[in-house]
Amino acid sequence: MSDKIYCESKLCFDFTKSQSVIKADEKTYSGLLSVDFIVETKRKNIFIEVKNVSSETEMQRREEWIAYLSNFKQNHFLFEMGVKFKDTILRKWAMDESYDDKEIHYIVILEFNEFDANQRCRISENFHSYLPTCLRDFKRGVNLRQWKIYNVEEWNKNDCYGEFPIKSLD
Repeated sequence: MSDKIYCESKLCFDFTKSQSVIKADEKTYSGLLSVDFIVETKRKNIFIEVKNVSSETEMQRREEWIAYLSNFKQNHFLFEMGVKFKDTILRKWAMDESYDDKEIHYIVILEFNEFDANQRCRISENFHSYLPTCLRDFKRGVNLRQWKIYNVEEWNKNDCYGEFPIKSLD
């Protein structure tokens, strides 16, 4: 298996066409959270968080996810996604590194059969309010250009991200 092919939550990601990829959540420090992957291309860094709820078999757990995702006023799911993004940036800055002034795309892969495209779109509409679009320190800034919530099919069909295909292991 290539060093740029990863499995996460019963999904297989093929990042062989990227410049580099980091399994970021394996390298967290001091209680900081992290996105699952950081994929570097020539022009951008793609932060990817994976939530494959469809792989969970317990009906009670699935119902908890429906309630978790359906609270549009105070969405704890989006809050957690925002914290993971911020912590990933802060960890890199603490190591005195940056993202080379490339634009950043933050994509959440939400594979959950009970949530259709309209529901994912509705969650995505509020996603920006949980993200630091103007985060900077004295030397560096964050060039966050795109944030979206996709399922696997939408990701694979996307012109920008489909070059890194995702396959189900089920």
